[in-house]
Amino acid sequence: MNALSSRLTQLRKNPMPLLVVLAIAIIPLLYAGSLTWANHDPMGNLHKVSAAVVNQDEPADVDGQDDPYKLGDELTDELVSDTDDENFDWQEMSADEAQSQLEDGEIMAVLTIPDDLSSSAASLSTGDPEDAVSTSITMTTNDATNQIIGQVSHSVATNINEELTEDIQTEYLEGLYSELNDSQQDLGDAAGSADDLANGAEDLSGQMPELSSGASDVADGLEQLQSGYGAMSEEQIQGMLAELNEGAQQVDSGTDQAQSGAQDLAEGNRELADELDDSSSGNASYDDDASQHLAGVVAEPVSMDQDRINEVPSYGYGLAPYFISLSLWVGALSFYLMMPALNTPRLRGGSRAWLVTLRSYVPGLLMGVAQSALAVLIIRFGVGLEVSNFWGLAGIMALSSLAFFAVNQALVALFGAPGRFLALVLLVLQLASAGGTYPIETAPGPVEALHAWLPMTYSVEAVRSLIAGGTLGVEPAVWVLGGTALVGLLLTFLAVFLKRRSASEDLAEDASSR
Repeated sequence: MNALSSRLTQLRKNPMPLLVVLAIAIIPLLYAGSLTWANHDPMGNLHKVSAAVVNQDEPADVDGQDDPYKLGDELTDELVSDTDDENFDWQEMSADEAQSQLEDGEIMAVLTIPDDLSSSAASLSTGDPEDAVSTSITMTTNDATNQIIGQVSHSVATNINEELTEDIQTEYLEGLYSELNDSQQDLGDAAGSADDLANGAEDLSGQMPELSSGASDVADGLEQLQSGYGAMSEEQIQGMLAELNEGAQQVDSGTDQAQSGAQDLAEGNRELADELDDSSSGNASYDDDASQHLAGVVAEPVSMDQDRINEVPSYGYGLAPYFISLSLWVGALSFYLMMPALNTPRLRGGSRAWLVTLRSYVPGLLMGVAQSALAVLIIRFGVGLEVSNFWGLAGIMALSSLAFFAVNQALVALFGAPGRFLALVLLVLQLASAGGTYPIETAPGPVEALHAWLPMTYSVEAVRSLIAGGTLGVEPAVWVLGGTALVGLLLTFLAVFLKRRSASEDLAEDASSR
């Protein structure tokens, strides 16, 4: 109990050992927590990533419709007004403006709608399958800005293409169903005419026996009149003639009715033929080649093309800038774990503070150049990474290493062992905020805010550009990394000044105490 009490008393007087233990204990928490948080849900933050839509589509008239197709306008309006967190922040731009901003890294992707989108959709409804044509939308990204966003953009463009294809297919099927309904109506009319025709034929058939019977009665009466004419009186002859006249009139009337029925039957035949012809013309018959061509266009009226500026061949190229910058920082941190930050003999001697600072920096400078040179050679010739600008990459890596050595030296020179821990914390913050994987816009707000203030950000961006192609981020990196190295040297100069003043004060105290 006394030992524990004594230990607690010592910790109250000197809490540094306890703080060191706690600091070491939270190192895994810092790494795991910050990196997991920074990359927790990048796809859910795509709405913070800017992208452009270039609408080149021209409206197209459609057979049988009053309003033309304006699919490009409809798609553009839908994208710009979309507030889904898993979609880009779309802005409508001209082709030149979008290309310029993509190359400058101001936007991450460009969706180009072709000028024949509406006319291609309308070509499905011309009635001639050979007129049917398909088209394609194009998604353009820049691997020199971010390689992973190219893969994300492919998924986004695929979803857009699927929705657009579904809309065009729906329009086509609605038109097809409308034609089928018209054909069904024509067939219904033809069926009604066929019924009328059958009834007319039946009526005509029913009148024929009556006409035949009347004609037979007239013939019999004429035979009776002829055979008995000499023996018949005048009154009998007149009566017989009256009956024959009545029978003849009935035959004449029946003949008129039969003729009328025959005319109605002929008219019914013409109406039926016309209606069947209308139905036939509404259902075109295509040969096998035409049918296959139309089916192919309907199945895929719109395809998706991807154009990647400064394209790199694999995922490793996208992560290489992140790993390279990380390795250079770890190299500097490791050096000052084993080597002193200040040249002790010169610090205690009479050399000027700025000279002590520079002489203390020289070992780190030489090691930094050696580390960066070895790293770029292994990456290029050992790993086989194709590099767009080898010497530019070597220069930026050397400058990054010199800046990282200067910062690590300054932290250790100012704070001693705790400075090494601060360098470790700074590494964690930079890994989270450098934008080495997904665009930094997809990270949480506090992480995104750190992005522009830490040197590794500029190292990652410049290395990425020099590997993929272009000079995006190179000039800012030169200024920021050079400035970081200068600030590190100034802080080391401050550490030399403070240590010398502290040493002078200690000497003065010793002298006064004697």
